[in-house]
This record gives sequence, structure tokens and C-alpha cells, in this order.
Amino acid sequence: MMARLCEGCHEPNLPHLDGRIEHMGDCNDNQPTLSEEFVDLGRYPQLRLICWNHREPIRLTRREAFGKYEGNWRFVDRATLESHEAAFIQDLADEFGKGLING
Repeated sequence: MMARLCEGCHEPNLPHLDGRIEHMGDCNDNQPTLSEEFVDLGRYPQLRLICWNHREPIRLTRREAFGKYEGNWRFVDRATLESHEAAFIQDLADEFGKGLING
């Protein structure tokens, strides 16, 4: 997987398994907050499915992804939910929903 570059200093950033991007340099210029980072929908099949009606390319922030999960929770197939996506959903719920998905 290729590292994305910081817009401020052009240093590489490190992608995490849960879709987060961590800056590896000491630059704080133009660094988006964690909640403003875009989510890689290719890593989260259930999120991809509930975004079926969006035009490509689909760009969701973490907050928007949480809103999609919460608003469409009845369509999330929990029987086929992969463990990394379940962990990602819990991270979003902890960050934006006080640990809960209201769906």
C-alpha cells in the first residue's frame, strides 16, 4: 500500500488497518483531524453496500461514515460483518456516538 503525503510538508503518512492515517513527520500544517480523514470504502464491504446510491468516487469522512452506519443500521448484515469492519464501527461509535450506534 502506498503512503499518502502530507499536503503541508509532503512527508509520508502511515495508513492503519482501521482506515485512519497517521502523520509520520512533525508538520502540523494543513493536517486534517482524525474525524476529517476520508474512509477507504474498499476496506469496509458493509459500508460500501449502504452507499450503493452514491456516485463514484465516494468520499466519506469518519463522521459521515458513522452517520451512514447509524442511519442504515437495519441494512447492515451483522452475520457477514468482518471483524475489522466491526472494530472500525466500534471506533466510530466511541468517537461520535458515546460508544453506541442508534440504528
